[in-house]
Amino acid sequence: MGEKGIDAVFHAALEYEIRKGGRGAQARLAKAIGKTPTYVNDLLKRKAYGSEATRREIAKVFGYDYEDFLDIGRQILKDRGEAIEPRPRVWKRESASASIVLLGELETKPGVALEDYYAAPLIDGAIAAGPGRVISETEVGSLVWIYAPELRHRQRHNLVAIKIDGKNGDSMLPTLCPGDIVLVDRDDPGSDDSAFIDRKIYAVRDGQGGAAVKRLYRSPKGIVVYSDNREVPPEIAWTGNIAELIIGRVVWGWRNLLDA
Repeated sequence: MGEKGIDAVFHAALEYEIRKGGRGAQARLAKAIGKTPTYVNDLLKRKAYGSEATRREIAKVFGYDYEDFLDIGRQILKDRGEAIEPRPRVWKRESASASIVLLGELETKPGVALEDYYAAPLIDGAIAAGPGRVISETEVGSLVWIYAPELRHRQRHNLVAIKIDGKNGDSMLPTLCPGDIVLVDRDDPGSDDSAFIDRKIYAVRDGQGGAAVKRLYRSPKGIVVYSDNREVPPEIAWTGNIAELIIGRVVWGWRNLLDA
């Protein structure tokens, strides 16, 4: 038997939620998504499969993020002993057409699961600073693999990796050094105005098309951009708009300790 694809995964999750909902669950779902009970019945009997937009709407009705909903289906099939396709690593998940998915199979040792690792695209700071949130394949320099449990809930977020360059890389010494790689969460709640956290480390736009990694805090004069290196003086940010200034919060880092 070949690996079960996304259709089988979705169906397993849908069947489970309908069964859990009890009597009238099909009719309630049909009403919630603006379809007929016959349509929902066809989904259950696999006479219809539904567009991705419809599937996402169904997941939302049941109270799930779409990927979380699919994970339910994957677990059900796994418990049945059926081979399933591993969850893809999506770099941007706003739509299937705009998404870049890490494809291919990796050889792993017994007991090592691919699902235990997350691949974040390693991109140039200027690309991260750009207005778009979809990363094209040509803009990805490499991948940074992270042990997923270390990310906790952030596996569902929009993560990119940026390498600290040598041009201004000493400004965050001793916390960060030139050549270090930082993981930036572009969906971190602290990256919007209402949830901004003073004195945390953020990837910020420099106002000239580039990016920098700095600490930030509010002052009566505006948002202060400052460095851990005391020889680098603080300055007022080029904009007081948090959404314009911040790319995302720095949540993880890797550094070379050979010379430490």
